[in-house]
Amino acid sequence: MSERIHKSKVIYVAWVAFMPATIFAFTFAGLCAWECIAGPWFTFFVAPTVAFVLWLVSVVAYLRWTCRLSKSEGQAMRRFIGISLLWGPVLAGLTVLVLFALIGRVISLTGH
Repeated sequence: MSERIHKSKVIYVAWVAFMPATIFAFTFAGLCAWECIAGPWFTFFVAPTVAFVLWLVSVVAYLRWTCRLSKSEGQAMRRFIGISLLWGPVLAGLTVLVLFALIGRVISLTGH
């Protein structure tokens, strides 16, 4: 496996893992800054939808990128992206759960 393919896999995994939690955090902070009583609850509707759409866009972008690779490298990357349809939501869900736990811990420590 070439260095370029390995690097792109690492970037893709990091994107799938941390993009939903990042979107959730920014959405929560933005809605709480706007109105902190009911606004943040919309995060649970907005963030998953935006994260899912961005993930699909990234899958399409990576699939288009694989067309420029050699046949064997392209097949390996397409297989990796296809399998990510199984492990991607699990990994993204775990990072969001860790974010929830961290937010809960900070709230319990600050007493708010």
